[in-house]
Amino acid sequence: MKIQLLLIGCGFLNWGFGQTEKKQSFKNLFNEFQVSVNHGAANPKTFFGAGIGASHVFKPDRVVGSRVGLEVDFFHFWGGDITPPYSTETRRNQHYHATNVSVPFALRLNFGNRIRFLFELGGRLGVNVHTLYKADVLQTAGDYEPFGQFKRKTETLSLGPFLGLSSGVGVYIPFNEKYSLLFKPDAGFNFYLAKPEYAMDMSPVTNFYVRMNIGLKLAL
Repeated sequence: MKIQLLLIGCGFLNWGFGQTEKKQSFKNLFNEFQVSVNHGAANPKTFFGAGIGASHVFKPDRVVGSRVGLEVDFFHFWGGDITPPYSTETRRNQHYHATNVSVPFALRLNFGNRIRFLFELGGRLGVNVHTLYKADVLQTAGDYEPFGQFKRKTETLSLGPFLGLSSGVGVYIPFNEKYSLLFKPDAGFNFYLAKPEYAMDMSPVTNFYVRMNIGLKLAL
C-alpha cells in the first residue's frame, strides 16, 4: 500500500511539473494576444473586417524591442467594375472577402515607466487562404453587345501570397502584476502577388487598411 501511494505521489509530481513546463513553454512562445477591427483605406468602397493574433514580444521593458507573431485577418474590399474589352462580361459591384494568414515582424521602440508607450514599424509575410468573390454579371455577345440582365455570381478564388508593410503606436496599461492591456492603432498595406482573375490590369492588388488592436500581454 505504501509503495502504491509512493508511486501515485511520484506520478502526481511528474504531472504537475509537466503542466508547469507546458505553461512555461507556451508563455515562451506567445506572450501577447490581440483582437482587431480593420477598415479599408484606399478603395472607392470600404468595409469593416476583423482579426485575431498571437505574438512573442522581445524586450518589452527595454527601449528597443521587437515582435514576431501569427495573425489571421479578414478583409472585405471592392475591386472596381470591369467592362469590355477587358472582359467578355460586364461585371459590376465586385466584392472580395479575403481571409489571410500572416507572420508579422516589427521593430519596437518603448517609452515610459509603469504605463509603457510604443512605436512599431515592420512588415509581414502571408498567404490568402480563401477569397469569396461576388459580382453582378451581365452577359455579352461576341461583338461585346450586352444582353440579358445582371445576375449575381459567386465564386471562390485565391489571391495567393502577399507582402505587407505596417506601422503603429500603442500603449500598455498594467492590469496587475501578470497582465497588461494593449491598445494599438496601426496602418498598413498588403501587396497580393497573384492577380485576381477579373482584375483590369496585370498589377498586384494593393489592400490599404487601418486597424484598432486590443490585446493582453503576459508578464515575462
